[in-house]
Amino acid sequence: MRSRIMLIVMTTEAAIVQVRSDVVSMDRAIVLLMIGCYCSALSLASTTTTPAPTLTTAINAVIDHQKEFHCSDKPTSKCGARVLKCLFMKACNCTMTPADLVKQSCECCKECIECLGSYLTECCACVGLCSLSPPSSDDVDVEAEEMEEVDYEIEHFDVVKDALGLFEKTFAPMVDKRWQMYTFPVTDEPGPLGSRLDTEVARSLSAAASNCTVVYLDECTSRKNCASKCKVLMASSFRWFVNGCCECAGEHCLAGGSAKARCNHCRPEDFPQIDEEEAAEVMAGIDPSQLRELRRERIVHKQRLFEIDFKERVSARRHLPRSSSPSTMTLTADAAFQKLVAHVEAGEKTQLQIKDEFAKDPARFDKFSRTLPTPSGPMLFDFSKHRITQTTLDLLIDVARSRGVEQMRTAMFAGDKINFTEDRAVLHIALRNRANTPILVEGKDVMPDVNRVLAHMKEFCGAIISGQWTGYTGKKITDVVNIGIGGSDLGPLMVTEALRHYQIGPNVHFVSNVDGTHIAEVTRRLSAETTLFIVASKTFTTQETITNAETAKEWFLSKGASAADVAKHFVALSTNVPKATEFGIDPANMFEFWDWVGGRYSLWSAIGLSIAVHVGYDNFEKLLAGAHLADRHFAETPLEKNIPVLMAMLGVLYGNVYGAETHALLPYDQYLHRFAAYFQQGDMESNGKFITRSGARVNYATGPIVWGEPGTNGQHAFYQLIHQGTRLIPADFIAPAKTLNPIRNGLHHEILLANFLAQTEALMTGKTIDAVRKENVPEKIAPHKVFEGNRPTTSIVLPLVDPLTLGALLALYEHKIFVQGVCWDVNSYDQWGVELGKQLAKVIQPELAGPAPVTTHDASTNGLIAFIKAHRAMLSSRSFTCEVVHFTICLALVSYQTITPQHRAPIPTSMAGYALKRLMTEYKELTLRPPEGVLASPVDEDNFFEWECLITGPEETCFGNGVFPARISFPQDYPLSPPKMRFTCDLFHPNIYADGRVCISILHAPGDDPTGYESSSERWSPVQSVEKILLSVVSMLAEPNDESAANVSAAKMWREDRAQFERIADNLVRRTLCLPMRED
Repeated sequence: MRSRIMLIVMTTEAAIVQVRSDVVSMDRAIVLLMIGCYCSALSLASTTTTPAPTLTTAINAVIDHQKEFHCSDKPTSKCGARVLKCLFMKACNCTMTPADLVKQSCECCKECIECLGSYLTECCACVGLCSLSPPSSDDVDVEAEEMEEVDYEIEHFDVVKDALGLFEKTFAPMVDKRWQMYTFPVTDEPGPLGSRLDTEVARSLSAAASNCTVVYLDECTSRKNCASKCKVLMASSFRWFVNGCCECAGEHCLAGGSAKARCNHCRPEDFPQIDEEEAAEVMAGIDPSQLRELRRERIVHKQRLFEIDFKERVSARRHLPRSSSPSTMTLTADAAFQKLVAHVEAGEKTQLQIKDEFAKDPARFDKFSRTLPTPSGPMLFDFSKHRITQTTLDLLIDVARSRGVEQMRTAMFAGDKINFTEDRAVLHIALRNRANTPILVEGKDVMPDVNRVLAHMKEFCGAIISGQWTGYTGKKITDVVNIGIGGSDLGPLMVTEALRHYQIGPNVHFVSNVDGTHIAEVTRRLSAETTLFIVASKTFTTQETITNAETAKEWFLSKGASAADVAKHFVALSTNVPKATEFGIDPANMFEFWDWVGGRYSLWSAIGLSIAVHVGYDNFEKLLAGAHLADRHFAETPLEKNIPVLMAMLGVLYGNVYGAETHALLPYDQYLHRFAAYFQQGDMESNGKFITRSGARVNYATGPIVWGEPGTNGQHAFYQLIHQGTRLIPADFIAPAKTLNPIRNGLHHEILLANFLAQTEALMTGKTIDAVRKENVPEKIAPHKVFEGNRPTTSIVLPLVDPLTLGALLALYEHKIFVQGVCWDVNSYDQWGVELGKQLAKVIQPELAGPAPVTTHDASTNGLIAFIKAHRAMLSSRSFTCEVVHFTICLALVSYQTITPQHRAPIPTSMAGYALKRLMTEYKELTLRPPEGVLASPVDEDNFFEWECLITGPEETCFGNGVFPARISFPQDYPLSPPKMRFTCDLFHPNIYADGRVCISILHAPGDDPTGYESSSERWSPVQSVEKILLSVVSMLAEPNDESAANVSAAKMWREDRAQFERIADNLVRRTLCLPMRED
């Protein structure tokens, strides 16, 4: 038996078991063994005076003794399934009394007897009823129960074209063994939800495809085995009946074959009515009384999906274009939606005034507000300031039901592949499943993998925050840079900003834009020794992300690190181990996430590593817990009380009935300043679509434009449009009741909340012309001060902004987006709209190189490319001119470092190679972050291997204020070999030869010094750079080395006659500044 199983047993009159296992799923055999132990214990008790044991006793027997018991003479596996079902259904709740034993009857046991049916005789010991005789047929109609209509599930396979027609050939040899074959007209098939195919469809079918052939497996089997066996037979679909009967249907069967369970040797009593999936759900804490309904909801949902597929198949048989045969009813054709529109158009649209509704009903706030209890305090959602009545709200809920929100909700939580265009489940809810209940995708529980990655994240965060993880110089990590794009950036960025108050780890920075400015500005403030980079790319091939990652790596290596040090400063959120390893990342520092995690819903996964390392893993877990709390609310709460459903349906009301085009998100908390930006992607990338799930074009509006900024700054920006503009703009106002920064005794927060409350009231009530006139406003100004009001708003009040409430808030908005996508019949979880631009960018990028004109695009694009080529920023060389006019003019020219721009010339192919790339990178770095007192650049754009530079003499030295020009020549194998440097002006210095050549250790060839004077660490190495050379020369000017002299005379004078040396240096400085020489 598996180890580490935790059992929580609650015992009342009936023993109810809840099982939680840290291995997430429990083998069915273990469940049956537990029931077997219970049966044996009861069987023993029935022969003694000992009271019947509770289920706790049986379970403890399993755990403590691990004995193998049997129930009567029936194998445990036979009785176990049926007894397990009856216990979970609470059918066997009562215990026989002594009087019952005397009377040989038990009134309260009737439900249990009915549930056991034909199993009573053999399994009565399991429930303590062996003292009773089996009921007569007059008391219990077992056969009638078993003959009730059998539910079923249908699913189509994607059969390859070449496999069509193989079905009959495949099963023909098996028919006489374990299979039974039937053939009948397709018009005898049941429709997708039980009705027969209509005669119009029948007439449209060709004669060759008029018959449907099916086969049945004789014995009972599970749904999974049914699917597997039918697939092997090359069937086009299968139908699995919940009594265990399996039917495989051929390619001509439009509706999945027959609805009759014709398995000859499959009796319902031979197959457990409660399957592994239901058992797991019960053990995970789902109320047993809800199991039947849950199962029925799943079946109805799958039948609805089958209905979609069925209609498409009929359409294909008729050779009709797909757009003329939509798979589901459009929103505007939905009777529930039409009823809503008729109600609103009848008067509410033009006559309903929100403020008047408050006057009519003082309890309106209580009726139209909802609260979500959380451990941090209740979250309030006030929907009372909307253009709705109770009738309107009821009609909106009817629309939600009619559109299949409940069924699609069940499908998502069940792991169905509702992202059908990418054939993926949508399970961001699994990432924050704190109850740890099994969630299956294609029969596999995903929770073990989720927990494994979370444990890895916890370990990593602990090492970073504690200082156990250090950089290549042994220093603690102080800064983390998240390199990602889209959901890999927007979510973590928003949450880290929102939870900045809870920071306990390193500072976190984000780089997403491929514009080099982004990563240049971020790295400018960082030290390579203490910086860690998180590269977030599932495939490790995303162009923008990998470009930024490679640039970060170059920056890191240019600061003195080696290739071996990359593993200490880069980690990957990716599944492409070979690519990440090639980059230099240790596979142990890679964090997995899965294709059922959409980018805009991924902050709950390993993509949230930057969040966890910033605020600590414990706070990250609270974020997940808050989201899970919202998930349970969404999954379990009736639609009319369901917060995300209400949010969504109000959006449908304004977008599809009132014609609103945008939705404003207005957080009154500075920590939430990225909230609107995050949900711009979350909402618009999810529902910004014009094609329905059936492939037809919508004839109604879908996703709104989402926008917003924090208050009160927004009040001085765009609130004018919301108050007095001509567009209807529904808005969500979000504020915490408690501030995290109560400065000045909370004065700031009082002002903030006053504005939060005032804005929603002002938008609702407005101000009439009469009210304006009472303020003695001049008549010509009065109309301009009128506010029409009646602008709808939702007020959301959090107890405070903490990880838990933030997690709940984000999850509620996610579910709102889901509900709206269902209502609009679009797939909210793909994003094909972003593909075309990326494809064209790959075409245009190579066309930007070189001077050749581009004519392959439209006139506008061609013209833009031509303009950019002619006028884009160029690598510029600097020229410095010093004319003998006046000291101040000459000094100004030096101080302002005059730059003369030139057009960029093509780079000669002879310069191609690593050396050129390295020099260009270093030049870019020097341009962005020039060292103080130093300027350097290529002499011209045709030769990057020859540079000119200007070095300012160090202050408070004899060379101070001087500006000394020099040249640096780079070898073709740079940086393997060092460059050579020569001053082009007169310079009297111990370490500078008479011809201007610089003699300094950093410019000496790598390796050991033949004379033994210098150590190898002082000499050149490939990790050195132009910047380090120039800074070393500046240091040399300030502190000459007279022990290893290039100019012996200068070295001797430096030692013996320092005053004379300084006079010579002073004159050299004056010469560089165009000043007259000193005669002495």
